[in-house]
Amino acid sequence: MWAIGPYRLDPASFELTKHGASVDLQRRPLDLLLHLIARPRQVISREELERVVWCGVVVSKGALNTAIYEARVALGDLDRAPADRWVETVRGRGFRFRGPVERIRTHSDASGLQVFVGRTSLLADLIDDLRRAESGQGRIRVIEGIAGMGKTRLVQEATRDPGTLLVHTVYCEQGGPPYWPWTQLVRVLSGSAHDLGKGESRWLFEGTGGDDATHFQFERLQWMMRVLSSAAERTPRALVIEDIHWADTASMALLESLAPRIASLPVSILATHRMGEEVEDPARGWIRSPHIQRDRLEPLDVGDLYQLVGELVGRLPSPEFVGWIQRHSGGVPLMVRELAEQADEEAVARPDVPHLAQALLERRFERLSGEERRAIAVAGLCGERFELPLVEAATEGVLDRSRGWVRKGLTGGILVADARNPLRFAFRHALLREASEAAFGPEEAAEWHGRLARVLEQQHPDPHGAAVSQLAHHWAHAALVEDDLERPLRYALLAARDACGVFAWEEVRVHSERALSWVRYMAPGRDRDAQELDAALLRCAGIATYTGHVEETDRILTRIEPILERAGDVEARALAEGFRFANARSLGDFRQGLHCAEGVDRVPGLAPVGACWRLGIASLAGDLDAAIATPAWEDDLGDDRRFIDYARRCGRDPEVDRLGLTAYASWALGRDAEALERAERARRWAEDRGDARSGVWALFMLCMLHELRRDWTALAGRAPEIDEQAARHRVTPWLGVGTALHHWARSREKAEPVYPGALFASILRDRGHSSNVSLRTMLLLLSSRIYARAADLSAAEATARDGLGYCEKTDERHMAPELERQLARVLDAAGQGAAAGEARSHAVVVARAQGNLVSEVRTRVDRIEAGEADPDDHVRLSTLRKRMGARFGPHERKLLDRLPGLLERHR
Repeated sequence: MWAIGPYRLDPASFELTKHGASVDLQRRPLDLLLHLIARPRQVISREELERVVWCGVVVSKGALNTAIYEARVALGDLDRAPADRWVETVRGRGFRFRGPVERIRTHSDASGLQVFVGRTSLLADLIDDLRRAESGQGRIRVIEGIAGMGKTRLVQEATRDPGTLLVHTVYCEQGGPPYWPWTQLVRVLSGSAHDLGKGESRWLFEGTGGDDATHFQFERLQWMMRVLSSAAERTPRALVIEDIHWADTASMALLESLAPRIASLPVSILATHRMGEEVEDPARGWIRSPHIQRDRLEPLDVGDLYQLVGELVGRLPSPEFVGWIQRHSGGVPLMVRELAEQADEEAVARPDVPHLAQALLERRFERLSGEERRAIAVAGLCGERFELPLVEAATEGVLDRSRGWVRKGLTGGILVADARNPLRFAFRHALLREASEAAFGPEEAAEWHGRLARVLEQQHPDPHGAAVSQLAHHWAHAALVEDDLERPLRYALLAARDACGVFAWEEVRVHSERALSWVRYMAPGRDRDAQELDAALLRCAGIATYTGHVEETDRILTRIEPILERAGDVEARALAEGFRFANARSLGDFRQGLHCAEGVDRVPGLAPVGACWRLGIASLAGDLDAAIATPAWEDDLGDDRRFIDYARRCGRDPEVDRLGLTAYASWALGRDAEALERAERARRWAEDRGDARSGVWALFMLCMLHELRRDWTALAGRAPEIDEQAARHRVTPWLGVGTALHHWARSREKAEPVYPGALFASILRDRGHSSNVSLRTMLLLLSSRIYARAADLSAAEATARDGLGYCEKTDERHMAPELERQLARVLDAAGQGAAAGEARSHAVVVARAQGNLVSEVRTRVDRIEAGEADPDDHVRLSTLRKRMGARFGPHERKLLDRLPGLLERHR
């Protein structure tokens, strides 16, 4: 909820109130106001506001001015002097919100709990157990997970509507007496069991030793069964035992003994266990009973993160922000909440994390001595992973050489060991590593970075690989206390080049950015030109596909154009043309893309690069026959070092582009087997070369091919890999796409709505409106389909029209027939039969013009089923069935095989 002076703006209900009274404000002005107040004091351009508020639909200049005016009226802004208005016009740049604004915490329901996301399957199982308990089928379940993973919240959500069950919660305590949780439960339950002697509980639970220990054990078990049976006789019970990691061994033994015996009682027992905390007594046994169900909570997946972060910040977050939160929080819900509520989209570019999140982690370091804390802080300066010998060499003579700090870090949940290397360790997640650095001030941290850098130089006189990256990292941070910038610049360029060679694009991005900032301080001359050119081209490669890369790449290329002219380096010029081509393709300006391809052609040995670009463009433009033309060099690129070196340095692999995009062209031409083979080859090509960014893109193309072919099983199986690879290799622009595709496929398999459909549709639509991806029309098509399945027909229609509008504005038209079909289906569902018929007719015309046989078959069958068929539909479908039926995919073959019956039914 946003507090704006006396006003409250609720992004969940899209309502503006003043002193509790509703203020009338239409959708567009309200969305505009939300976007402005989410980034107070920042100037937001007209173009961005139009793109976000109108979702990419082209509107007149007056539409934005009207929305601004209505927002000002609602806020009483027109009653203020122009210099004091909250919504400020910044001439020539855009608009800025400068009024009083504060984000305030709200709750999602009357229980005071915040929004609950994920865990849907497990939550359903727990609720089902509770319903079974009501009918006399008891069960014990233990919910396990690390601190902050949401164990208690899951149990609260499961018991929020307990039905006829009476819920009791007890807590185990560290250092508590024997049988402490059972003692609490007896006190709670025996109050309603009048036939039980209250004095018996103390006698039974204190009689723990001597020769009669076994006798007492069975006495306790029988007596607890009497307590449970008597208490549940009138009212079924749900017993929650929190923090059983602190329970004593005897209490755990009693729990296991009860497990098979409560199966016939109306009693459900839910317990929470914090993993990693049973270190107080590591020798004791731990729940071996097959009658106790143990459920381990895993970190939130990408779809859950989008939903949770979106609820917390009041809008769909960017994939970079979601990726930043995922990396720093490890997907732990508690940390996700803290980061999302304190940080903002600009936090992605900052190395620090919010102070409150660090404070939450301070308890992890409480048991460490000062020396141990400093040692872990030095390890943290090395990154999320570190080598123990490096830390020990850097702290020689300063800190104690005892490795007690390592053991404390492991048992305290700060560090984890590397099973493959006994001298390598890692922080449990990035947030812990960054919190460890709080032991140092900026200058002291810089001095330690310098120590680590000098040790590395001694250990690696001729550094390469990880050593170069580490040296660049430490010298970059040591620059605060070092006078020499030449060494940080040299290592930054070495590290960026090295990372480029192994497709580690995040490393390329970071190191090249540092090099570009330092090269400004070098003396003008040929050496500086060479270093600046090198850094600039590496930066362009590193940021390719990141949000904002189109604008930044244009700025960088403009900056280095004079250097390119002076240098006369044809290979550097070819790389620059490659980056311009990528921008042109992202913007749908294929004429400019072809011009760039011609520039690459002029470089000896790089003609295959230009050919790849042209084939990809032909496919995107819907020129299908040209797209599948097979060059003579197709099978020789694996050995062409010049081609591979160029692909490695340009940040986008031309061969993956060619294979991935022409796979679509083959499918559209009815060559189903060939389409699958091309898409798989694109994925294998990227995988064999270790190019994660191209691999994620190729996976997306393969998944979209499965979607277009309606192979839901294959799509559901492969789609999760997109998010897995994107998260592992920090290819953040694709985060969420794989999860959306997976849930879409599962919903089609099960013939049920996508959950949560609006969220996944919005993620895909947001990617489709980004200026940093091509294939917009594929993403918008899929988004429209999910909106339609979620019964949001207005959003489905608007998104389909967005895609068609983009086809009209640009050269990207490969999805135009399918978008027309989708629009027709939505219009039919909305009761607009005549408009739907027009869309189908147009889809047939576009498909015939492109030679898109698959879309043509589908649309003509749609027309027959809608009762709109003409004789040409019958003749054309019969011809295609005879001439090409065997080459189509399974879905089209089924359509054509049932053609005679379909024609007879609609005759």
